[in-house]
Amino acid sequence: MPVVALLTDFGWQDPYVGIIKGVLLNINPDLSIIDITHSVPPQDIHTAAFFLRMAAPYFPANTIFLAVVDPGVGTERAALVCKIGTQYFVGPDNGIFTLVLQNARACGDSIISHRITEKHFMLSQISQTFHGRDIFAPVAAHLSLGTPLNAFGPKHEPILLSFSSPQIYTDKIKGEVQYVDGFGNLITNIHRKHLNQLTNGPRIVEINDIRIPILTAYSQAEISMPLAIIGSYELLEIAVRNGSAARFFHAQRGIPVIVAA
Repeated sequence: MPVVALLTDFGWQDPYVGIIKGVLLNINPDLSIIDITHSVPPQDIHTAAFFLRMAAPYFPANTIFLAVVDPGVGTERAALVCKIGTQYFVGPDNGIFTLVLQNARACGDSIISHRITEKHFMLSQISQTFHGRDIFAPVAAHLSLGTPLNAFGPKHEPILLSFSSPQIYTDKIKGEVQYVDGFGNLITNIHRKHLNQLTNGPRIVEINDIRIPILTAYSQAEISMPLAIIGSYELLEIAVRNGSAARFFHAQRGIPVIVAA
């Protein structure tokens, strides 16, 4: 049974997600549809790219990721269908696939990307505001039926967003918060492998001039006290036990984080 995994900024208040599922099932009734999230902050392509990168490894080969966070809808921006490694990705060419593409290149995985131009695979009426319904969902459904990528249009090199990388020295790492999750945890761009590069090992984390310990469990900190921990993404996170680090530190994406040996 083909799997389509949905990621959007549509939320649940409006019928947009349900409409996309209806289009998918009208073309391929045998689809299995999974919601990754529809709570990406509106127009936040960077967060959408982060979510895709973290979710994709846990899905099986041949999964089709339909990702629609599309502030450029109705403009000349391209529409993409890609095969990255063993999985497929459909969505706008606005950088939403940046981190998945970069990870694939780092791992030596194959990348095939085509611009969607063939109207035969779209709905008959194309709106200026809902390409998720009119272009991306039909393409994903036809892809699930075995349509080859080159049938959708010519090859196309995807746009890449700029994501900051940590600066690594022998005695410290300078990184930043790249995402604030629903618990208020501050997820940084510092990976476990970066910490292993410190000569004497990581000992302390500094954020907003406050130094906090690196622990292995939330329960090792006192209630309402901050801590740093390697989270489920293998990234350094800053948390507050039974609280919100975002509120505690008045922090948001981009705030500097330093790890010292």
